[in-house]
Amino acid sequence: MIDNCPITIGIDIAYRRDSSAVVAVGRHPEGNYYFRRGHRIWMPPVHIPDVTDFVLKVVARERVVGIFYDPFQYVGESQRLIDAGYEQLIHEVNQYAHSVEFSNCLHVTFQRGDYRAYTDAQIAGQYQWTNAEASERGWRIVKRKQTRQIDVVVAEAMALWGVMDNYDHMISEAYDEEQHAQNLEDLP
Repeated sequence: MIDNCPITIGIDIAYRRDSSAVVAVGRHPEGNYYFRRGHRIWMPPVHIPDVTDFVLKVVARERVVGIFYDPFQYVGESQRLIDAGYEQLIHEVNQYAHSVEFSNCLHVTFQRGDYRAYTDAQIAGQYQWTNAEASERGWRIVKRKQTRQIDVVVAEAMALWGVMDNYDHMISEAYDEEQHAQNLEDLP
C-alpha cells in the first residue's frame, strides 16, 4: 500500500434492502497501476449519515482528491460534505448515464492487469453476483440476481473512473488556477 498517495472515493448508497459501500482507489505515483486503498460495506438497513461520517473520517485522514456518488439516494448527505468544506471534491455520477463509462474502466484495468486489489471475502462475494452486460456503447455492470448486493463493485468502478479521468489535477498542489485556467479567447 502506498501512503500519502491521492485517492478517489466511490459511494454507492441504498438503505432498505440493498447494501451501501464506499471504496477508495489510488494510482501509483509513477502511474503504472491502480490500487484499492480501502473499503467499507454496510448491510441493510443502512443509516445513510453513518456512511457520510465514515467518508468525513477518510477525507480528514487521507489525501482525497475526488468523491464520486450517484445523487439519487445521496443528495441530502452530499450537502453535509459541502457544508464541511469539501465542495471541490464532490462529483455527481448519474449511474444511468455514466454506468458504461465506469464499468469499462473497471473492465479494462482488470483485463490489462493494471489494478491491484487486496483479498476480501465480502468484496469477492459481491463480485460473484456481478455480470458485465454488453450494450451498444460498451460493458455495463448488472446484478446476476436482484436479491444480491453488488454495491461495492459499483462504488469501486466509480472510484476507479475518478482516478482514471484524473480529476485530481484541479486540486493538486501543482495546480494554480491563475496560471493554468485560461479563457479560450486568450489562447494563441
